[in-house]
Amino acid sequence: MFYLRATNISKKFTHKKAVDGSSLSVFSGQIHALLGENGAGKSTLAAILSGVIQASEGEIEIGYSPFRTESLNLKPAQIQSPKDAQERGIVLVHQRPILSESLSVLENTVLGDLHRRIFFSKKKLKKTLNKILKDWEIELDLNKKGSQLNAEESFFAELLSALYKNPKLLILDEPTALLPEKKRKAFFQSLKTQAENGLAVLLITHNLQEALDNANFITVLKKGRVVLAKQNSQNKRIQMSELENALFTSDINLKQEKIQNKKNAEKNISLQKTHTKGQIKKAQKDEAKKIFALSKVFYTGKKYPSLFNISFSVYEGAICYIYGQKASGIESLEEIITGIQKMPFQGRIFFNEDNFTKQLSPRILRKGGAAIISTNKNYRASNPSLSIVELLSVYKAVDEKAEDAETFSKNLIQLEKMPIEIHEPVSNLSGGMLQRLILERELSTEPNLLLFFEPAQGLDAQRLASLANHLRALADMGKAILLVSANREKEFSAIADIQYEMRGGSLV
Repeated sequence: MFYLRATNISKKFTHKKAVDGSSLSVFSGQIHALLGENGAGKSTLAAILSGVIQASEGEIEIGYSPFRTESLNLKPAQIQSPKDAQERGIVLVHQRPILSESLSVLENTVLGDLHRRIFFSKKKLKKTLNKILKDWEIELDLNKKGSQLNAEESFFAELLSALYKNPKLLILDEPTALLPEKKRKAFFQSLKTQAENGLAVLLITHNLQEALDNANFITVLKKGRVVLAKQNSQNKRIQMSELENALFTSDINLKQEKIQNKKNAEKNISLQKTHTKGQIKKAQKDEAKKIFALSKVFYTGKKYPSLFNISFSVYEGAICYIYGQKASGIESLEEIITGIQKMPFQGRIFFNEDNFTKQLSPRILRKGGAAIISTNKNYRASNPSLSIVELLSVYKAVDEKAEDAETFSKNLIQLEKMPIEIHEPVSNLSGGMLQRLILERELSTEPNLLLFFEPAQGLDAQRLASLANHLRALADMGKAILLVSANREKEFSAIADIQYEMRGGSLV
């Protein structure tokens, strides 16, 4: 039996208090969900428990016993580094996987292991790792280099590295953010099985339904403080309304916004019923100007799934939404559209009244008035080594007459009401905060075409509803919008004028 109790934990930064006197307990056999809006302190608390950063105040106690009992002799634990945490059986799977691109999955796994030897049997190690993968029902090539992994494989590679350390407490920070629905279900089933076998799990998530369906206990943080801590068993189920009331502020203006968002969503759903998959109203299609399109695009390659006869158009004043499992070709589609990687394809790309038989580039797209958000928010749309002002002002033309980069960045931060400073490193941001700032940056360029891949990534329910309504308003103002995601988001389906599902490399 493993038991961890954190009491009155606080973390003060120069300009804010990320965690403010929060307490929680987690023990073997339990999946404990930690919820909160973007910036509520979830990732900070996880970083404290795993030794990545140290608390300003508070106490962490840990107890062990060979028996399944909560009556343990808890002792204070000084956790001042990930090494200290690992020695006590605590391992964190980061929201942003940290892998060496030049090493294989197997080699990445043994990095940082306290018991690693200079010489080890690769055959025995492979046998051990394959057993872990089998127990968790994960498919992963141990010989694949870090540079060859997609987002889903990167998560599983980091998870494997954590599991290889044989943790007693596994901390998962937004583990299913980029997993398709089928993989999410399989992952949670494995997680439940391992918890029943004695693993303690602290699960950080934005997905309220996943927390209700899978967690035994739920804690909600708001502005660094615990506002709800409750058992979630079959006999004592927490209601969704109770979670929402705890999560979302009671400020009257935000209440009114939430009501209006609901009305707008209902209106959009009503409008959506007049459209069918892959079709747009003929009158609207005839009148609208085509801004971007793919025509009869075929791609066959080794790194990404194949595409077969992909054709779709993005019109001025309309939203085109494409969703599908990652293995269906969604990643291939992103690479061909954005031109970030060279992809030898057949077919044509239409952009701003020009036809291209070769791949476009981000430079051509941006010069033509396109805003781009990549699925990879950490190393394509951003970089952890940048400061926030560098992140936000990268496309801002700064001269004697223009608004300077610092003022410009401060204004974007104020729009999102974030308690951050412009010279902080991007690595200080939570996934949701980073996503929101990237969205603000891209929209600040006043684009005529929005190419947004996984725009819902890291956003809580309220932010997602607000984003959907904002995108609908932009389309109504004449913007052409393409949304692409691995999971079908009901908020995007509600606002879309035309939508497709990707299956087996084809649009249906």
